[in-house]
Amino acid sequence: MTALLLYLHLLSTAAWFGGGLAAMTLGIAVRKEPVPVRALAFHLMGRIYTQVIALGALVSVLTGLALTMSLAMSEGLTSLGGTGTVVMQGAGLVAGILVLFLGWPLANKLTRIADKVRDTVPPEFEEARKQQAIIQSVAGVLILVAFYAAVM
Repeated sequence: MTALLLYLHLLSTAAWFGGGLAAMTLGIAVRKEPVPVRALAFHLMGRIYTQVIALGALVSVLTGLALTMSLAMSEGLTSLGGTGTVVMQGAGLVAGILVLFLGWPLANKLTRIADKVRDTVPPEFEEARKQQAIIQSVAGVLILVAFYAAVM
């Protein structure tokens, strides 16, 4: 069972991080495009967020918690791993909370606004886009910290 959990944890984390990179690349690539193209790109990014990033984050956090519980039950609470493991768990959990409770609702809001955009971009769209960029950047850095801590 632990091997399956670890497999799902690694797979979902890769999907989460890869989806984030794809969304970031798409967002950067369409900066100078006409408004309808940017609106379509943000609509697609909303789908990437829902179907890849948020799902990956959810499965990653849940399997990470299950792996931690499994380790605690098999070896006791005092042997939950070294500093690297604790940093990985903390950074991953905070990144997951950011993505699931701030980023996901904001991505849905961006998608709804993008679907209504015709010729001009409303100020609320730009504000939400900037907030999403910050949330994703912080979550991405935390994931990188978790990756590094995991191999320490």
